[in-house]
Order: sequence, then structure tokens, then C-alpha cells
Amino acid sequence: MVAALGSAAAERAVGVIATFQMMNRLLDGVGAPVSSQHNALAMELGFQPEDINR
Repeated sequence: MVAALGSAAAERAVGVIATFQMMNRLLDGVGAPVSSQHNALAMELGFQPEDINR
């Protein structure tokens, strides 16, 4: 990634990715509700929404 973007842009990209990962883990940890409109996407990704205790 550094070769393609340069070190400054690669550093920014890593920061954005890390922030999204941290937010996903935080929301999972506190059991944040997810709208049922996302059930189709969850199933496409291999999750069964009704099996996730919220």
C-alpha cells in the first residue's frame, strides 16, 4: 500500500480502517441494535440475524 499511495496516504488509510474496526467492536460489545432492514446483508455475509442475541 505504501508503494502505491505514499507513506502519508497509507498512514491515513490505516487510521481510517482502524477507526472503523474499533467502532464495530465497540458497537458489538455494547449490543447496539441493528435495524432489520440490514438482515438481507447480514445473511449474505453468512450471519443469521435471529441467532444474534441483542
